[in-house]
Amino acid sequence: MTHSPSSPPGQPTEQTKFSPAKVIHKFISEERSGRLTLTDPVDSSVQWCVYFGGGQIHFAGSLMGVQERLMYILNKESLGLDSSFNVNVSSDYQAIYQYWQSKQLPLSWVRQALSVLTQEALIQFLAIPQASLKYEPSIGLDPLLLSVPFRQIILPVRDQITQWAQSRAVLSSPFQRPCIIDQEQCLKLGWSDSRLHEQFQDISHFIDKKLTLYEMADGLSKDVLDLASSLKPLLDGGGLGVHPYHIPEIQTLPVVACVDDSPTIQQFVKMSLEPSGYEVLSFLNPSEAIANLLA
Repeated sequence: MTHSPSSPPGQPTEQTKFSPAKVIHKFISEERSGRLTLTDPVDSSVQWCVYFGGGQIHFAGSLMGVQERLMYILNKESLGLDSSFNVNVSSDYQAIYQYWQSKQLPLSWVRQALSVLTQEALIQFLAIPQASLKYEPSIGLDPLLLSVPFRQIILPVRDQITQWAQSRAVLSSPFQRPCIIDQEQCLKLGWSDSRLHEQFQDISHFIDKKLTLYEMADGLSKDVLDLASSLKPLLDGGGLGVHPYHIPEIQTLPVVACVDDSPTIQQFVKMSLEPSGYEVLSFLNPSEAIANLLA
């Protein structure tokens, strides 16, 4: 490992990529405390975090997409959510804590919910071979409601970690949004395999809505890893692609056509309007303007 001069030994920085599995093992064995944050190198809009202390895992979750991930996992685990559950916070830990408090549920409920969320987040965290990591020793959880050995929570899902690691070539995380890039190829692949055809029929209306894999799996009542595996042939075959979790909005600026034979006037108009958010098209004569605007 390399370290910046200001970093204590063993502390990764955001500028250098490390193995998340090796780093978390090291920090747990050294009984460090704090939070480790990972930015997915394939989709920089996706971040995972792990809280730990005293050789134990306290919680793992995502730093975005709280609504999508919580609804999928808690519905899948049948943890008794009702229609009043509304995620209005940016932290999955805080969302579970508030729901537990408002419903006066037993402590066993909140620990079960936090355990399944932590296990699923660690699957994603450990499936990434190399990533930018940030260690914050002063950040913890209040109140602390969960503390489990790392091996205890990881051993049951080792196969899932491996499967997600293998899928990253075409689908890096459940936060990505499958999209159709070649309708004809999807149909061609579907007609060559009846199972693919059925799967494409099932998911096509979800894809049109630009949903995350979590949301699609929740809507289909399927395991998200099973869904990712079923989409892999369509992704490999070029029929489907993926958008990142955060899809940048395409800004359409209002357009002003400036028709004048004076370059000075043209420059004045551009300098006046572009800072206010206008796109200025400059034409020296009317015929040139008409030809371009009607093209």
